[in-house]
Amino acid sequence: MEEIKKISHEKFHAMLERIVDNGHPLTEWYPDWDEAMELVKDPVENYEFIIWILESNPDRVLTEEQEEVETLLQDTLRQCTQFC
Repeated sequence: MEEIKKISHEKFHAMLERIVDNGHPLTEWYPDWDEAMELVKDPVENYEFIIWILESNPDRVLTEEQEEVETLLQDTLRQCTQFC
């Protein structure tokens, strides 16, 4: 992965708070594997959307496939994030 999102810890936490508190938690839809693979093709462009998927409804119970998607998305964010 070549694209890197450079962000300070402060800006990351502010962004996370804004995304989580946007009033639109993830409810019924969750990306399947193919949709997730499309998102991770351009993780910097889809950065906030991926965070919204992962963080907007932390109490959601995931299926086995959704857990695999969650792991893919988390790993992708970890690889493309550089704190400065």
